[in-house]
Amino acid sequence: MKTYLLNPQECEARGFADFNDGPHLAVEIPEGLSTITCRTVSGKKVTIAFIDEECVDVAYHSGRTVMHNGKPAHVHDTVLLPPGTSQRVEGQMITAVLLK
Repeated sequence: MKTYLLNPQECEARGFADFNDGPHLAVEIPEGLSTITCRTVSGKKVTIAFIDEECVDVAYHSGRTVMHNGKPAHVHDTVLLPPGTSQRVEGQMITAVLLK
């Protein structure tokens, strides 16, 4: 994996998405299974697993764990903000992002 620490303008210039005005850690993900793991200063942990070209799983490891199909699964509170709206949809779920 190649990583770059960029500002939002540099993200766009290098072909990455920008999200806010803060610094962005841009990562080039190779084909196949790859995972990015993150930890905040306070110790909260998140992983972003790139399963294939069409699916990304996001897990918050400092939340609750439940049994799912006989295996432990991390669940977390979520707030979904559809583009162009401030309407919030809240719930608890395992997050899978389909890249279609």
